[in-house]
Amino acid sequence: MSLIFLCQKTSHDVLLPQNITILEMSSCLMQSIPYQYRLLILFLLMGLVVAVDYWRNPTKPTKLWEYSFLIVSGLIGAGFGIVNDQITCTLSPAYFYYFKNVPYGSIRFS
Repeated sequence: MSLIFLCQKTSHDVLLPQNITILEMSSCLMQSIPYQYRLLILFLLMGLVVAVDYWRNPTKPTKLWEYSFLIVSGLIGAGFGIVNDQITCTLSPAYFYYFKNVPYGSIRFS
């Protein structure tokens, strides 16, 4: 039984095999949580670390700048990915149809 099959099961009476690892279980758990909630959890944890850093070092907190750099870097990377996908979708819609399993008419194909 594959991990993808296990992650798609929603019934609670499915028995998991004994050889599934903790990493595979956490992967299934993370796939069941919507992406928006995972982002919210990430930003809340980052905010908590920034608050603790500010409480410990009120004269020179550094975590805010570090996390700001990470967030801006992630946004730049996401923007690049969006632009790259739009260019690829325009040049070769078959790539998304055959390799990404995106049906025609759902993104930019119509």
